[in-house]
Amino acid sequence: MAGNAFSVVILTSASVSPWHVPADLIPPVPGAGHSVQMVSAGGNGGLGTLVAGGVGGGGGGGGSYTKLTYNSGTVTPGVTTIAFVCPAAGAGSATQVVWESSTAGYYAPCAGNASAGTGGIAGAICSSVGSPAIGYTVTITNAGAAGATVSGSSTGGGGGAGAAGPNGIGGTGFAPAAGTTTGGGGGGANNGTTGNAASGTGGTGHSGAGGATANPTGNVGTGNSGGGGSSGVTSNASTGGGGGASGTEFTATAGPGGGGAGSFGYSTNTAITTRGGAGALYGGGGGGTGYARNSGSTATVGAGAGAVIVIQYDILWRDADLSRQDLEQHWRGVEIIPSGPV
Repeated sequence: MAGNAFSVVILTSASVSPWHVPADLIPPVPGAGHSVQMVSAGGNGGLGTLVAGGVGGGGGGGGSYTKLTYNSGTVTPGVTTIAFVCPAAGAGSATQVVWESSTAGYYAPCAGNASAGTGGIAGAICSSVGSPAIGYTVTITNAGAAGATVSGSSTGGGGGAGAAGPNGIGGTGFAPAAGTTTGGGGGGANNGTTGNAASGTGGTGHSGAGGATANPTGNVGTGNSGGGGSSGVTSNASTGGGGGASGTEFTATAGPGGGGAGSFGYSTNTAITTRGGAGALYGGGGGGTGYARNSGSTATVGAGAGAVIVIQYDILWRDADLSRQDLEQHWRGVEIIPSGPV
């Protein structure tokens, strides 16, 4: 018995271009054959200043989401190769996730990295350029979100933004108000404006719940939600924002990720160790570090998450079909070759 099934390939920044079209891919027809989903890389969080009267670091931006569906061009199973670019974490807004080429293909800019006080920009929607040899329909394209921008002295770090997904744009990270010391929550992924973080609590993603603020380290989000901000320092211990949670929308291991939260701001003239929460796979923005007055303090920004390209393609499968006579002979202990189609 024969029928159609599908297989999935996941490409990351560790994958080597080009992608070799598998031999078991069914030669496609317009509107069917294979699809390509892309999440652009998230931005790194910003480093808060380490001098008196400083400002907390902004949150990294969240990556965008795109789905492409094949509609034209020659794709020969086992022969055709397709070039791609899948940027690593924190690649910045000057880079793009690319399918085919940057002069004749499809691309989506990555999210921006943050700096002291300023959040990273959102990953932009997909665009096409030139005359791609293999044509696709842009079925869905959703923008990421901007990381939090903070202002004023003695502030916590800003939350990183969540990545976009097939269900909605990315959620923004929370920007702590001037004079607030708690780190901002990270944005939730794939959930539109519902994913926007509030105060130190992470935004809700398409699944799961945002992490809550905690002392000294914020809680991690669940599903693909944002992390919670750090609300304080206990005995000058290491303090940090909670990380975002990774999504599983495309496969059991791949989906758009939530943003990391910001760390606590500390105006006492004492050296501390602080870090921003990491953005989650894929495309989540990292959290910023809070302002620290003592120049001897150690701060590590939350890293943004890298890009991903997920290819789903149709394959032809066959299953053995034993006839009733075959089974009866087998039950009698007779070694047989199936008479039905295989």
